[in-house]
Order: sequence, then C-alpha cells, then structure tokens
Amino acid sequence: MGVIAEQGFEFKLSHRGTGYSVGPIETIDHNVVPGFFSVHVGLSRVQATTSGPLGAAIGIMKFGNDDFGSDPANWRTAAYGRVGSWTVAAQVIKGELSAWEFFQVWQ
Repeated sequence: MGVIAEQGFEFKLSHRGTGYSVGPIETIDHNVVPGFFSVHVGLSRVQATTSGPLGAAIGIMKFGNDDFGSDPANWRTAAYGRVGSWTVAAQVIKGELSAWEFFQVWQ
C-alpha cells in the first residue's frame, strides 16, 4: 500500500466570552469518495485573549460510522480506515487557537 494523495489545512478559531463560558464547537465535515484514509489533527498554538481559564481542543469527532460525541475528551487525534466521511471539531474555552488537519489517501 502506498500514499496516492494528501492534503493539509490550517485554521484559526477564537472565543472571547465573559465569565467561565465555553466557546461553541466548530466543525468541518468531509464527504469524499470512499477510500482508505489516514487523518491527523493537532493544535499548533493556543493564545489567551481574556482573563479566565485558557483552553482549547481539536479532534476527529466522527470517522465513518464511528461517532465520538460532543465531549472533546473523547475526540481522536488520528484515525485510519476505509470511510467516505469524517468530521473534525474544535473548541476554544478562552482565547485563540491555531490548528491543522492533514489527511492521506492510501491505495
């Protein structure tokens, strides 16, 4: 098996709420021709912008028929398998995040 295609994305997300509020979960859905995919996500930077707890999360929320739910503690940082869709999710408690996603198509 070898890699026949790959793609990467970078994105930013911020939340400047007051008190101890938690920012909304932002998602990116991928619907592709089914194949064998290797998907990886990660945070590259988290920066405080207001007082309060600082925190952020990114992960794979859904991968094919596997749904890991809306709790960031259950999201995956990597997933592998034959699928036609996946959803990447990110959440910022306070501040800004820079994140990335990278996927490969395997033959």
